[in-house]
Amino acid sequence: MAINREDIESGKVSLKSAAAGGILPAEHPGVSLLEDYLQPLGISQAAAARAMGVQRDYLSKLIAGKVPVSAEMSIRLGNFLGQSSGFWLRLQMHYDQRVAAKAMAKELPRLKSWREISTGRIRSRKVVSAGHQSVA
Repeated sequence: MAINREDIESGKVSLKSAAAGGILPAEHPGVSLLEDYLQPLGISQAAAARAMGVQRDYLSKLIAGKVPVSAEMSIRLGNFLGQSSGFWLRLQMHYDQRVAAKAMAKELPRLKSWREISTGRIRSRKVVSAGHQSVA
């Protein structure tokens, strides 16, 4: 089930239930930058780029989701918008995780955890305990 921002804003879908169910689409931080900050504040991309000391083309690519938020850009954005220096980097990390999880969805169930391989190793060897041998 795909939902959009309007579904959440209208109350048709609760943000909490959507996030818990993993049905929110992965949204690049650039979308949030434009829709949640620049547009409501009435700041143009060109003015924001100048204020942050970056090329307008780069900021445009970031907003379009064509480039990721780098550590340096996260610091610039945080300074510009009055947030922590890591805020935008964490948004990028969460976005990257959502995209990777979606891409790995079919493979993930076939992967083993360390417990599965550790348990297999312990069961396959003899364990010596308190002077006698036993097989685990």
